[in-house]
Amino acid sequence: MKRAAMLVLAMLSLVSCRSATPPPPDTAADLLLGTAWSAQDIDGRPALAEPGSTMVIELGGRISGLAACNRYFGRIDLDAGSIAISQIGSTRMACAAPVMEQERRFLAALQAAASWERRGDVLL
Repeated sequence: MKRAAMLVLAMLSLVSCRSATPPPPDTAADLLLGTAWSAQDIDGRPALAEPGSTMVIELGGRISGLAACNRYFGRIDLDAGSIAISQIGSTRMACAAPVMEQERRFLAALQAAASWERRGDVLL
């Protein structure tokens, strides 16, 4: 898969791993509701396959997933092309250094995200 050369979602690219059936969308952002994503690239570096970093965009403005070592949850505000993720909380387990480094980069990229773009099954 070709890597996108854009600074979108703090260079975090996610691939859809499943899709629920949300209500009919009113906007492009509504198309993301009820979807789940798995990180493939974080800040230009490939993500670890195991354990992975995931994001589920839930109805009601919530996100959750696995940061790498710990489960996390937070708020998400989506609009046409803009995104804001806030109020992130997580469990507090410790894992191997590479896993903890991926988790730190993943959560930082989520919080820094200001825009999004969906290209098929890839979310940038």
